[in-house]
Amino acid sequence: MLRLCLLSFFLLANTLHAPLAHAEPSEPRVMVDISLLKAGAKAGDAKDQYRLAHTILQKPPISQDHQRGAAWMKKSAQQGFLPAQYSMATLHQHGQGVTKDLQQALYWWEKAAQQGHVLAQFKLGTAYMHGTGSLIDLDKAVFWLKKAAQQDMAQAYLHLGSIQFQRTQKQQQALPYLRKAADLGLAQAQYLFGVLYQTGKIGQKNPEQAFQWFKKAALQAHPKAALQVATAYRKGQGTPKDMTAALAWMEIASQLKTTQANFLKEVIKRDLSQEQQQAAAALEKRLMQSMGKPQKGS
Repeated sequence: MLRLCLLSFFLLANTLHAPLAHAEPSEPRVMVDISLLKAGAKAGDAKDQYRLAHTILQKPPISQDHQRGAAWMKKSAQQGFLPAQYSMATLHQHGQGVTKDLQQALYWWEKAAQQGHVLAQFKLGTAYMHGTGSLIDLDKAVFWLKKAAQQDMAQAYLHLGSIQFQRTQKQQQALPYLRKAADLGLAQAQYLFGVLYQTGKIGQKNPEQAFQWFKKAALQAHPKAALQVATAYRKGQGTPKDMTAALAWMEIASQLKTTQANFLKEVIKRDLSQEQQQAAAALEKRLMQSMGKPQKGS
């Protein structure tokens, strides 16, 4: 069962491309003097070329403008300017101002990755893992994913665990990577650790540990984890029974589109006074204010 659980989890993980705590970089929205940028860009200043390209590419998608922006981006990238190299990969990945070309995206990711760009390292490793713009090459995938993992990218650890599991079919060799991803705050990894402790797939069942991992994930707006936390409070599993907290978390799970929660919150309300329901609503509000946005793939 653990093998199946991990396999299904890693299959899900392989579809995720939004790394935690390493958001896509964006240029600050500040007033710029376009004439000065153009002068600097024409004089060969790589940073001005990049900033000019970025300014043009932010305009509505008129093909001629975006082609001009991509041309300036390429000039900057060819001079080795790191943000421009990563941006060129993104432009080729999506076909913005240039022909959609995954091999060219791979080329520019590698240029940026060689300079230590963590997202480029991650995307390059993922590309080799899935054969995006190249043949599948797990050795190269591991090389670049390890580079990204060394910069504490949680999803890089997750992908490394997936590769290790594919190669060995031994879940115990994948678990350290999963644990590292969970420790770095990846909600989906935290949720799976809750499941593993809940079901006793890594030793004896441990409802207290399961609850702690579910709550970590739930506080990052993971829908299934929120449902598990509500259920734990409702049944007193791994934490003292608390019907007010159970209702608060069940309402949160409902807001996170967990279908089962819609029915269960009504069941809980039947056993609570109006005062208890008001307390639950206040707790729910405080919890929602403290939560981050749901991570992609949660």
